[in-house]
Amino acid sequence: QKKVEDKLDALGVHDAQKYNVDDQFLAYTQEAFAIKQAADHARTLVKCAGKWPSGVNATKVFAGVKLLYENADDLNGDAKLGWDAVEMEALSLEVEAIAR
Repeated sequence: QKKVEDKLDALGVHDAQKYNVDDQFLAYTQEAFAIKQAADHARTLVKCAGKWPSGVNATKVFAGVKLLYENADDLNGDAKLGWDAVEMEALSLEVEAIAR
């Protein structure tokens, strides 16, 4: 949760005039939504620690979590085990896509 709050604080624009420009407001909203999705993906890591759960898109989870934890240095326990599993699966999918 702290990572999400820090990211959103860093994103926060305190000049209300910047929100009056549609493109800037849209960019801000999209980045805030990406941070929210990253938090959801970080919670998914724990589910991936033991065996691979069905319905988990490793590529999306991997990219989302990297937004909050660039190298997974701050993760531990089941979250770290889940990160390792997601990373392996995402890289495996990337290799398969390249081989096609």
